[in-house]
Amino acid sequence: METFTLDFKSKIKLWKLLQKRDLFLTKRQAKDLVIVGMVSVNGITETKPGTKVSFGDVVEIQGQKIIIG
Repeated sequence: METFTLDFKSKIKLWKLLQKRDLFLTKRQAKDLVIVGMVSVNGITETKPGTKVSFGDVVEIQGQKIIIG
């Protein structure tokens, strides 16, 4: 489990979070991971890369959880 620090009033697009977490992902690769359904937010599969996540959300990708905090 990993924590991604974000101000409690801020939001970040899902693809951008994935890209910041993994420096080797391009913008297109991050978006594609979401589009094909490999990412869930708070236990629900998300297919829209532009979905914004915020403080308290839990993002899961390929079995790894990222807590926005």
